[in-house]
Amino acid sequence: MTQSDQNKAVALLLQTKLFESADAAVLKSGIESAGELSTFVRGETIFSNDSYKPAIGLLLSGKARVTKGRTVISTLEKGSLFGAVTLFSTSKRYATEISAVSLCKVLFLPRTLISRLMQENSTIAENYIAYLSQRIYFLTDKIDAFTAGSAEMRLAGWLLSNSKSDGDGVRANVSNLSLLARELDIGRASLYRAFDFFIEEEIIDRDDKTITITDLKKLSSFKK
Repeated sequence: MTQSDQNKAVALLLQTKLFESADAAVLKSGIESAGELSTFVRGETIFSNDSYKPAIGLLLSGKARVTKGRTVISTLEKGSLFGAVTLFSTSKRYATEISAVSLCKVLFLPRTLISRLMQENSTIAENYIAYLSQRIYFLTDKIDAFTAGSAEMRLAGWLLSNSKSDGDGVRANVSNLSLLARELDIGRASLYRAFDFFIEEEIIDRDDKTITITDLKKLSSFKK
């Protein structure tokens, strides 16, 4: 691994909630001694039950997709961490699969290294517990969206769990309507009607791929 990759990895790790309290020199030393750098081409599997490894992955570059069967759970971009949920699992299997959407460079941090970092810095252990808690809430929101009855309920659940406040409003990005319809397990026509309904009711505004939630209370009322 080049010095450039090591420095990039340390900088990205320090930006995550999990490693924000870590010492940069300690992280770099750990990466040098135990980190594993891998490259994946578009369509190649990064994480699956056929390639299990007890490690946390850091996406140094590229874009990857997390799926469960045909359902898209989330999209990972530069700086994203994955694998933390199953890091200490004894089942040796993943609940989801991760594949490269574009050329990806991934740094794997093995369980032995993470354990040592947690022992040396208890805040990392606390951050890990907090991260797992957040993932539980995230997955619960996903389940609510998938099990909701109407297209409006499913879309509302998805928007609420995928929106973020940027200071000027609460927004969500929809990159591909066909993929979203598949993710919500509804037809494209039903998805379009749900969008139109929320726009007519002045619950959301839509500008191409950007969705702005204008009435959060009303949208929340549609969530199952």
